[in-house]
Amino acid sequence: RDRLKTLAADIVDHWENRRTQMAKVIGANGKAMIVGATREICANLYGEIIALRPDWHSDDLHAGKIKVVYSGNATDQPPISDHVRRDSDNKVIKQRLRDVDDELEIVIVKDMMLTGFDAPALHTIYIDRSLKGALLMQTLARVNRTYRGKTDGLLVAYAPLVDNLSKALGEYTRDANANGEKVVGQTAEEAATIVFDLVGSVEEVIASTGVDWRAMTK
Repeated sequence: RDRLKTLAADIVDHWENRRTQMAKVIGANGKAMIVGATREICANLYGEIIALRPDWHSDDLHAGKIKVVYSGNATDQPPISDHVRRDSDNKVIKQRLRDVDDELEIVIVKDMMLTGFDAPALHTIYIDRSLKGALLMQTLARVNRTYRGKTDGLLVAYAPLVDNLSKALGEYTRDANANGEKVVGQTAEEAATIVFDLVGSVEEVIASTGVDWRAMTK
């Protein structure tokens, strides 16, 4: 519990400075994500943060500066059950995080929102669990969307990640040329080829339905 108190204090102090600096860049405080190792840790960390900043809390789904998002079941007990919501309610929180003008600034998660979630104003991620491979790469990608003056994101790691990150980068790199240089992902030409192939496949599927999608876009 003492560790969570220390972690909460460090995150609060860092975030209040970070959002001030980012406001100069994007014209708003922006958003942050905290990744915890277990749902219990996520719930208890929320409690420690709220103890330091009571005004960040709100029982209202549409209010408050910080929320916890994870899945749950009927057997969950407090404090875990305090943050278990219906999918529709979690969607509201996700949409609030996408809205740069919404007062919601921080979301604490375990697994949810680490993949497939896109919020361009998200610029900082605090990681307090071990992540590896594709999940690590996709988690880092959450904060790397360009937005206004933002060109990259910030990772603050409270768990050992250097070795895992090196391995993950190794999985996502390939030889770029005969000199053995490495690059991450595909070249622009390769990426374009993949996109055109996907578009072609989609057009074939739509054509088989007889729907004139081009007319629908005019």
